[in-house]
Amino acid sequence: MTVEIFVGKRIIDAVEELKKEGYSEIDAIKMIHDSYEVDSMDGISIVTHFASIVLIASLFINSPVLDAFKIPLGTLYSIFLVGYVVLHTFYRNGLKDISNFSMIGLSLGVSFATIVLIGFLLNFTLGITPFTVILSVVSITEIFNIINNIMWWKRNEL
Repeated sequence: MTVEIFVGKRIIDAVEELKKEGYSEIDAIKMIHDSYEVDSMDGISIVTHFASIVLIASLFINSPVLDAFKIPLGTLYSIFLVGYVVLHTFYRNGLKDISNFSMIGLSLGVSFATIVLIGFLLNFTLGITPFTVILSVVSITEIFNIINNIMWWKRNEL
């Protein structure tokens, strides 16, 4: 049974149609439920955009308010958000069956690997300074985050 059969119908009508085909009511409801997939944009994507803005602003604006946010957001950003965004960009469909604890562990591992690669590249090109590190990590993460958001918008036809 494909999703197109149920498009434009009320759920009760689709259940009744499946019952006429010989399915039980429970099986019909499960089929309808399994055929639809609700895909919502992650709140983590918005947190990543906010953290990126704060970290970039902290490079150019010397403010006690930004300094208060810089360390916790920078820590969260570098330890978790980088890997989360990279994983969701490349493996969006494959991550649905993974538990939250596994997702946190994968995000940590990918974050560490990504940060190490960025540091390795910076060491042999521009040099490692706070400015280049923050700018390059935020740039790479935002590129993946924007790609992830565009893919979400295209999937949901916004």
